[in-house]
Order: sequence, then C-alpha cells, then structure tokens
Amino acid sequence: MEPKELDRLFHAYLEGTLDEAGAAALRKALKDPALRRRWRDLTDLEGSLADRYARPSTRLLKPVSFFRTHRQRLFAVAAMLLLGVIAGWIYSLIHPSEEKGNVLAHVLYVVWDDTAETAGVSVARGLDVSPLAAGQPVCDGDELRAPVGYFLALQFDGEETVVEVSAGGAARVYMRDGGKRIELTRGRLAARVAKQPPGCPMIVVTPHARATVLGTQLELAVEPARSQVTVTEGSVQVLDLKTQATATVSAGEQVGVDNVSAPEVAKVAPVELDAHGRIVYDEGFDAGLPSNWNMGQWVGQGLPEGDTGAVRSMPRNDNHPHRYAVSTHAAPHSSPFFLLTPSTMLHLTFNMERPGRIIFFLTILENGRFRDNLAFTKLISDPGWQTVDIPIWDFRPTKLTAIDELLGSACTRYWVQTMSREDLGFTLSRIWATSAE
Repeated sequence: MEPKELDRLFHAYLEGTLDEAGAAALRKALKDPALRRRWRDLTDLEGSLADRYARPSTRLLKPVSFFRTHRQRLFAVAAMLLLGVIAGWIYSLIHPSEEKGNVLAHVLYVVWDDTAETAGVSVARGLDVSPLAAGQPVCDGDELRAPVGYFLALQFDGEETVVEVSAGGAARVYMRDGGKRIELTRGRLAARVAKQPPGCPMIVVTPHARATVLGTQLELAVEPARSQVTVTEGSVQVLDLKTQATATVSAGEQVGVDNVSAPEVAKVAPVELDAHGRIVYDEGFDAGLPSNWNMGQWVGQGLPEGDTGAVRSMPRNDNHPHRYAVSTHAAPHSSPFFLLTPSTMLHLTFNMERPGRIIFFLTILENGRFRDNLAFTKLISDPGWQTVDIPIWDFRPTKLTAIDELLGSACTRYWVQTMSREDLGFTLSRIWATSAE
C-alpha cells in the first residue's frame, strides 16, 4: 500500500467514516513494518495536536470520543462550577444589598509600636490580600486586618465618622440597606460616629453581639468567650445574637455579652482626674539629654519662656522607617518612671512646626514582665507651642488588655512619634506625670 493511501485511511479513521473494507485494508497494511512506523508517526502527531488544541486523542483499534477521554475532568469542572454558583447564591442571601468595589472610606492613619509584626496591616479584598497604607481607599466588602501592635484608622467619605481597629483586629466594612456595617471578628474597635441618616444606623456586629449606633463614641473588644461594649458619648442598642436579649448602653456605661447570661449594663467606674495632682515624674531638658534618653536631638533655642532646653524628633532607623520620634531607653523594672493609678495623667509641652498627628506610647511592665504598650493619638491642627493633659484612660492598649487590669503596673519606657513621612518639627520641652494617689 502506498503511503498516500495509508494517510487517507488514517483520516477516514479519525473522522469516523472508515468502512469495513477500509478497516480490512488497514489491518492488512499494518502488517508491513514500514507502514506501522508511519502509522505510529501519524498517531503521535495527532496526539500532540489533541493535547494542545483539546481535539480527540487517537487510538489504533477504535475512535474514542473527546467526552469519554476527558469525562472525569469535565465532571470535576462542572462540579466546581456548580459549587461556585451555589456559594454565590448563599452569599447573596446573607449579604443581599452589598455592592462590591464601591469606595466607602479612606485610611486615615496606620501606626505601630515596637512589638508590631513586620507584616503590617493589610486588606482582604475577595481572595486578594495586600498591604494597606494611609490614604488608600477602603471598598465595600473589604476586611481590614491590624496585627497586634498596629493601629489602623479609617474615615468614611463625606462625614466625620472615624473607626480605629487594633489589638490583632479584623473588621469587614460594607453597606446594607443604606447603612454602614462593620463585622468585628476579633481584636478591638474604637469608633467616633457622626450622626447617621434617619433609618440608616451604623451597625457593628461581633461573634456575640450587635450594636446599633446612631451617633456616638464607643469601643468594642472581642474576646474568645464574650464581647464588651463601652460607650463614652451618646447611646448604643446592644443585642445578644444568641439569646436575643437587648440592652441600651449610655455614656459612661459598658456591657459584656457572652451568649449565656443576660447582658447587664454597668457604670464605668468614675475617675477623679486632677491635672494639678502630685507630680510623680518630671523630665525637662534644661541640662541636656538625660542619660536614659535614646532618640532625639537636644536644642537650646526657640523655646518657651523659662525653658533652656528641649529635644527635637529625629528619623527612626529601625523597623519604623520614615517616621520621626523622641524616645527613652527602657528603665530597669525595679526603678520605673512611674506607676499607673486610676488618676494618672500625662502632660506634654511641645512644639509642632506643621500640622500633623502624633502618637504617644507607654511601655507597661508588671513584675518585670511585659504586659502591653499603651497608645494615645492626637491630631495637632494648630502649629506652635502647647501643652496637652492626657488621662491614662484615654490611652488604648495595643493588645486586648483593659486599662484597669494594668493599674499598679510600671511604665518603663515612653516615646512620641509623628505619623508623617516628613519632618513636622516635633520638639518636646517637658513631660511629666501626676497622680492623686
């Protein structure tokens, strides 16, 4: 048989038009070693083309359909597509009015302390997880993640509502029925909520509770077995997600929700704060930088009347690049700077050459062991020399530690850091602590 005739029979075989006479001729021809080699070459060529272009593969004795060849793979793909459709349908039932991709807010600031992980804050958008920085948009459905040691704040567009996530927090932000929704699955959240439109409250949900907010200032903390809501301004309606019990929490009150017992609203213990209490720590810089000072440049000009020395912030060269700070070394735990009491107040006299935000950290030890870093943030709108008085209760722990659990513990280090990549000219002339105890 001529090679051309073998080629014709081969194509008839592939197309399924090979009759009995042709099949008999083909079987006879393949007894010839040379024709068998040509047949093998043709089948190898067709097989490689089938792999590349998803055409049916060739078999010598009988044609095999594409469906039979790839049946298991097709079933697997079909099953995955079906599961995806079902998952999307279920998700749409749970979140019927979410519109993915719409920008709801922008990151106001990201700060961290010396215990922070190097990974930094991030945003989970669908299956993508990417780093997050100040100024970036927050879209409908985004989950914001702030590892322990980080503070991540966002401001909703068009209003003064600010939400801060910290202490290993994870918070998903979205819209539903015209209102803002936040799902806090872990960590801590603090919010200053502007007055919301009628019928469209902000709702914050934790694994244990739901808080309905019309306009207030509050904090939520998610612990393994309970969630706690503390209100400093306004009022919040709290719902136990399991027992359906409700409680109204007003300014100066807090409630814990554990899905077991009925939520009981309790007054936050009143604290008498006296800015003129007994001075328990005082540091000026008239004689230069103290021996326990770590970061900053001493300056002796342009100071308030009566001062002869101050410390100006310098760029950090550790894991906080492009930030300016003043900082002490860690004091021995046997001789801390001061002890925390319910009436402790910190006082700073400082200058800012340009507006910006500062963050003030305190490192707290108990019995020589690290407990937490406390942080206080403040936006300085007006440059110039000024003094701020900060009650210890205005600091936020970087972990899930309550301030009252730290009373009696020791402050062994502190530092002030600007939250800008540019030098804002922060200069500290005095820091002191007072206590009524």
